[in-house]
Amino acid sequence: DHKHAIKTAEPRGIGVKRSPGTSNALARADHVHEHGSLPGGMAHTVVGEDAGFMSPADKVKLDAIALKATHTPLAEGGRPVDVAAVEGAIGVDKVAARADHQHSVKTAPPVALADEAAEGSSSALARADHVHPMSAAEHTKLACLGYQNFYPSPGGGPAGPASFAIDPAISANTHHFGDGERQGVGFVLSVPTAATRISMRVTGRALEKQGAGVRAALHLHHRAIAHNVDLERWSAAHVLGDVVRIPAASERYQVGSVDLLLEALQLRPGTLYQVQLVRDPSDSLDTLKGVYSLVELAIAFS
Repeated sequence: DHKHAIKTAEPRGIGVKRSPGTSNALARADHVHEHGSLPGGMAHTVVGEDAGFMSPADKVKLDAIALKATHTPLAEGGRPVDVAAVEGAIGVDKVAARADHQHSVKTAPPVALADEAAEGSSSALARADHVHPMSAAEHTKLACLGYQNFYPSPGGGPAGPASFAIDPAISANTHHFGDGERQGVGFVLSVPTAATRISMRVTGRALEKQGAGVRAALHLHHRAIAHNVDLERWSAAHVLGDVVRIPAASERYQVGSVDLLLEALQLRPGTLYQVQLVRDPSDSLDTLKGVYSLVELAIAFS
């Protein structure tokens, strides 16, 4: 029952070239060869479709990597930078963005309207539904375009009495209304906050002599143009039937007045209006033949 011992030794690492060896020791059944780091990568060589020590799936991934590509981790925190009106840059971050990432757009409130255009220096952008603010003074200027020839008297304004009149000494301010179609004049009217009544005095003349009691039918239309509020629709006609009446036969000149509560004309205190005063020859009240010239219109509040 004697036993012979078997001489064993530690297995050598994997070599570059095969060799029959010279050792007189044997290897145990559970021996392990050290892989080692061989020169030239001989044991690591992967050629063609051979996956080497890799799985076939990993070999496909490796082949899909572009030449000179570098490993770039995906962003996990923070967010992409805002889109802004600044000079473009390559960037220095080494973290990649995900395919479904979104950039925010840097925005800011638009600036007020100005007299001259300018490129600006802000890096923020404007939204599609942005609105530029306009001062009350500029708004009034814009609303008054085409509505001239009427001027506030000294001391007039939203807090006190105001009157507007065409200067009879300036011929350009005399408005002529024919009897063939609707014609009129427009102006801007600021109703004082404490006003309850409006008085209008109309001075004019007919180009031709008229009979006694002949009238020109004047229609008054208005719409509010309050600051930063949408323009209202023009009001229905308020007929000032007896304001323009030739007093006697063979007369040309006429002076007429009317005094009304603001509510009778649907005017509101403390409101800015565009007003149109129109002669309507189709009105049955209009019996004046030929041209009627509006020389002066005076308006006062109380």
